[in-house]
Parts: sequence; C-alpha cells; structure tokens
Amino acid sequence: MFWRINSKDFTLRDAELLLLTYLDPILPASLTAFHAWMLTTPTLKSFIEKTMTSTGERADQIAARLTGALHNHWRKRLQDGDGDAYRARLSIIGPMHARIGVPMTFFIDGYRLLLIECQNRLEPALAKLPQERPMLMATLSGLVLDDLNNIVATYSTVLKKCVMGHTDTEPKPGGAG
Repeated sequence: MFWRINSKDFTLRDAELLLLTYLDPILPASLTAFHAWMLTTPTLKSFIEKTMTSTGERADQIAARLTGALHNHWRKRLQDGDGDAYRARLSIIGPMHARIGVPMTFFIDGYRLLLIECQNRLEPALAKLPQERPMLMATLSGLVLDDLNNIVATYSTVLKKCVMGHTDTEPKPGGAG
C-alpha cells in the first residue's frame, strides 16, 4: 500500500495512473515554461544554437521537439511504470546530455522548475479532490525526483567510463557541472 483514503488502499501504480489523468493535460504548458527557461539561460541557449546549426531547425522547433519528447517520456513512464521501456529511454537521455556537455546543475534547476510549474498548474484541478490531493502531489514529487535521479545516474555512468577511458565519446567541458 502506498496511500489510504477513506478506507481505500492505493498502490503507487494506482496513484501514478490517477496522476496521469490530471498531469497529462497540463504538462505541455509546464514544459513550454521549461523550454522558455532554456532559451533565456545563456549556457543552455548555446546548446540550442549549436543544435540549430547542425540540424537547420529554428529555436522554437527545437523547443517544440524537446517538449514533445519529454511529455512523451513522462506520459509513458506513468502509463507503463518503471519498466524496461522506461529504462531504455533513460539509457539514451542521460548519456546524450553528458556527451553534449549539459552541466548536471542544469538538470537540477530544470527539474525544480518543472516540479513547481506542474504543482502550480495541478492545484486548480486537485482543489476538487481534497482527499486525493496530498497523494497526487507526493506522486508528482516522486515522479520528478525519481526521473532526475535515474537520468543523473545514467549521466554519471558515462562520465565514469570517460574518466576510466572506456569510451571514445568524451563529454564536453562543464559536463560534470
């Protein structure tokens, strides 16, 4: 049991699936705020500009693509749980960010921003669910922090391999942030 409300037991899976129904509609706006932050943070903006140069995309196209990818990542995590598909996505996301040199501190700042944005946007819907609200907010915090922890772990694995000389793809300076 993860939570009990009025004699009803909720597992973590129950809470995640219920959270999905409320998070999915507000997640695009929260992610838009996240990507606006990226475009106004000089270090992160430089990563976007490098991508623009290599792909020919405009900054807003890159932000839209990243927004869609992260929305999909979290939606699938809540739908399918912490399984093989989720772990496979992590094995791509963490190393990719390590290889381009995104400092780890920006992961923490970005996830903090996303957590606050999601909490603020969930409040109106959850006001109608006073009994479930604490459980759903705890589930959201767990989702964000667990995802951050898992991505940082895969990121760190790349850095360790580079330090030990087990990879040809060295992360860029500042990647250890």
